[in-house]
Amino acid sequence: MSTDAGSKADYTFGQIAIRENICTFEQVKECLDIQAKLRTLGIEPKKLGEILIEKGYLSPEQAVAVAKAQTASTSAGSGKLNIPGYDLISKIGQGAMGTVLRPSSSPWTAWWPSRCSPPST
Repeated sequence: MSTDAGSKADYTFGQIAIRENICTFEQVKECLDIQAKLRTLGIEPKKLGEILIEKGYLSPEQAVAVAKAQTASTSAGSGKLNIPGYDLISKIGQGAMGTVLRPSSSPWTAWWPSRCSPPST
């Protein structure tokens, strides 16, 4: 994994840990700063989750939970929406209220429009 890809993965890991109220912003920032300092010294740092565990901010079980959430968000962020039991054939349209998709319920060939609303803020 390149350093840029590793940094992005660490930022995502930190965002999820904060969002799930597992770590504070300050704890994640402290550990990201440690990584940045090591990089300036030419040392490849450990992953953010490992540093958070070493500092006692995160348990190994919590790190696994965050990593699973990160994997799920990465696959969702690939542009593909995953709705269990359905194959999304195409996007019919998009507007302020959400996106209208053309799903198919395998093994049947019938399809119907389905609106997916954006997450509420």
